[in-house]
Amino acid sequence: MGRVTIELAPKQPLAASTRYEVVLVEKDKKRPTKVVGTFGTGAALDDEAPSWKGVTSTAVVAGLPPGSFSLGCGGSGPVAYLFMKQTPVDAGPFVFLVWTSTGGAIDETLPAQAVLPVDSVSAITPVPKNAGTVSIGDLGCSGNVADLPAGKAVRVRVRAVDAAGNKTAPSEVVLDTRPKGKGP
Repeated sequence: MGRVTIELAPKQPLAASTRYEVVLVEKDKKRPTKVVGTFGTGAALDDEAPSWKGVTSTAVVAGLPPGSFSLGCGGSGPVAYLFMKQTPVDAGPFVFLVWTSTGGAIDETLPAQAVLPVDSVSAITPVPKNAGTVSIGDLGCSGNVADLPAGKAVRVRVRAVDAAGNKTAPSEVVLDTRPKGKGP
């Protein structure tokens, strides 16, 4: 089936210092049928989005060479590095939500195509000092993270979101995955 991202959004604010269960309810059943996860809330109310200046620059490479990752495999499709001068600042953990589109506007009512942490500094592409990086595309052994087709202009929208569900304003870039220069 591949990767599936499910974004859970509470209908009302969650109580502080409370443990919650995520349950599945089978169609036509009134009671939960399976607990698929649990999480807890902290003691303080968090209603502020992380502080973040967004993506400041990008780099696109045609594919990762073999040996780029510790498992020794490279991907064949394009990879994009989204650089930022400042990683988001928040009181708790955060991740990035990533949407892509090759056909116009991005619809955030659909689930994000990827939920990603900040990468460590890349050895493949120079990264500005003290910057964070988000990598998307064909990441070899890690799989295809977000849709980044070769040979197209791809609109990418990124938001940082903290554990309380507070999202930053979107940062949007257009990546060009088309080959540069003349062919052989």
